[in-house]
Amino acid sequence: MRLNFGINSSQCGGRRCVNKLGIFLRIFLALYVVTTICLICIFFVSDYYESVYQIDPDIEVKFHDNNEEYHKDKDKVAKEMAKKIRVLCWIMTGPANHKKKAQHVKATWGKRCNILLFISSAIDDSLPTIVMPVGEGRNNLWGKTREAFKYVYKNYINEADWFMKADDDT
Repeated sequence: MRLNFGINSSQCGGRRCVNKLGIFLRIFLALYVVTTICLICIFFVSDYYESVYQIDPDIEVKFHDNNEEYHKDKDKVAKEMAKKIRVLCWIMTGPANHKKKAQHVKATWGKRCNILLFISSAIDDSLPTIVMPVGEGRNNLWGKTREAFKYVYKNYINEADWFMKADDDT
């Protein structure tokens, strides 16, 4: 049985087609081995990272104190810009991610937003959540996004100059 993989038998005779097949198989095997090694490395590195740097989602994330000498007056420009340019940030999240992801957004870059909203399907007293009457999951993502756009337009259109939509893993 002769394998030619799309090569017309009149284009090559015998051994030449086998050599082309051999080269193809060698390249495929090399790519397969390299990909497998990379995936194994990523798997072990991520396991190692999670075991060494375990973060308890119930521990409150805190910034440095505003009165620390090192940080004193480092944010003058940011504070001046926040007065002139109003930014509303709305974060798509879900009840399962309130403690895992959303609280970290609130404690870090969310502080830079003039208005910070978390769009979810459940209320959370530790977050400024807006409950949307849409279920969770990928199938409901567009419906949830559409409802959030409507809500933000209806309630905040004159409260901000810029509107930024992000996810809780941003």
